[in-house]
Amino acid sequence: MKNFILKSMKTIPPLPESVVEIERLFKDPESSIGDFARVIKKDPISSAVLLKAANSPMYGLKKIDNVDRAVAMFGKATSRAFVLQNAMRNSFEINLVPYSITPEVFSEVSQKRVFVMVRWYAKISLMHLNILSTVALIGNIGQVLISQAIEHYGKTAEFQALLKENSIAKSEKKLVGVTTEEVSAMLAEHWKLDPILANTIRYSTQLKDIPDDIFSYVLAYYVVSQTISLRGDMPSEDKLKKIRSFLEKYKLKPDHFMDVIEKL
Repeated sequence: MKNFILKSMKTIPPLPESVVEIERLFKDPESSIGDFARVIKKDPISSAVLLKAANSPMYGLKKIDNVDRAVAMFGKATSRAFVLQNAMRNSFEINLVPYSITPEVFSEVSQKRVFVMVRWYAKISLMHLNILSTVALIGNIGQVLISQAIEHYGKTAEFQALLKENSIAKSEKKLVGVTTEEVSAMLAEHWKLDPILANTIRYSTQLKDIPDDIFSYVLAYYVVSQTISLRGDMPSEDKLKKIRSFLEKYKLKPDHFMDVIEKL
């Protein structure tokens, strides 16, 4: 099945020109919020996606009725993340029947993750959010290709049986040979995104032998992905205690993180 996924990846089209332009602006330290807004406004789909995100009940703000305000609210990093995620999702049909979740739940997972990441990590490092906001939004995209492979080989019932006894990651590894995070990292590389972004997703499932230059990124994404599962579930009280202990160990503002979870 892993070979099927790799072959499928080769057929995925390159990123749209508008997204490539956003990537170029993002890497340009001289670019402004206004530059971002002008490019996004040229693409009706990207504009709609950003406005929908800005008006999500999670943010609890008054109605945001134009792209300029949405970009100003989110900033360049998070605006870029929403546009990039939408382009990736539009590259294939979202069908997650093997996981017994709907496209709406799939979208909700990434929306919750980016909300937590931005609200929490803005108090730790705004610079890191340049990567982490995008990681939070696209870290689960690999599920789509894994789901396609499972259905292609007629293994849906077998996979669902595994899920009753194992975590999603263990079930994926056992049946398919790769996890959601591993495929998401490969997709990021396929689209030639920042290597730090791809490797942050890749290492987040193992927390060992992490290169020094991405250590803090991996810890942050690990916390968020453990908090918001691939099914969109919120953590139990016991799991929250473990997450808090992890945050305390690495001095990652546990009180602030718990406040963000409470708001969510």
